[in-house]
Amino acid sequence: MDESIFITKPEFIDLDIRKNRPKISGGNINADNTFIKHSLLLPKSELTGKRILDLGSCNAASGAWVLNYGASFYKGVELLPNLAKRSRILLKKYYSPLKWNIENLEIEQFLKDNDTSYDITIIAEILHALSDPISVLREITKISKVIVIESTHPSILQKTNFLNEELKMQILNSPDYENYIENEPFMGFGIEGMTLPDEQTLLFKSLKPSLGLLKSFMRNEGYIYNDFANKHLKELLPNIYSKYNKYAAIFIKKEDVPKKNYGFNAALEGTTKSKIYKWRKY
Repeated sequence: MDESIFITKPEFIDLDIRKNRPKISGGNINADNTFIKHSLLLPKSELTGKRILDLGSCNAASGAWVLNYGASFYKGVELLPNLAKRSRILLKKYYSPLKWNIENLEIEQFLKDNDTSYDITIIAEILHALSDPISVLREITKISKVIVIESTHPSILQKTNFLNEELKMQILNSPDYENYIENEPFMGFGIEGMTLPDEQTLLFKSLKPSLGLLKSFMRNEGYIYNDFANKHLKELLPNIYSKYNKYAAIFIKKEDVPKKNYGFNAALEGTTKSKIYKWRKY
């Protein structure tokens, strides 16, 4: 097996602001778990000749991965100026500037101005930081064939006070809870955090879509869900990917799957699944 690029190019891990992040703020990253994550979410065999967009690119470790395994171009979009600057320095050390570009910009603004399509779009650990995550995903569906998402499950029972701890743990540990948290469409709301430089975490009010909501929304946009990565990440990195923590998802556009719409007008026009019920007579 090839030696991990996160060992041969250690700066992408050593200079990551999440390297020493405490568990309460999301846990740290290292060369091993970063290698496993990328191997499953961005398989080497799927990268040759591909154009990759990375929204919330941090220090562009994903850029190093995809360029190392044959991507034709990598675009990173990073809001924090010091991270964007560091990304440029690291990528320039190893790869031709003709093969990558880093923009210091809000994701929403980038998507508004963008007129380029990509084979794969990565949006990792950033959905909960967006003011309207579903609108952002809708914009991504207009420009990308494959969408790779990494996020955290909305907290439900963990932060409730109306159940005693014994009952709460019975529910959380049941197989039904995992099925619910991964398949039911809902939006979580609460206080979340985003890692900043200098070992800081910014707390803010957040909307956080469930994996079930992503599955439902993306299905209606004409994408199919690939469970392979999420399934194996839960097996290989159970402290990171679990019903209590993070999930990963790959969505693949299918040309023969029609996009479906939402709402009453869509139902009347027959562009979404609908059914008419006759009132019962009593």
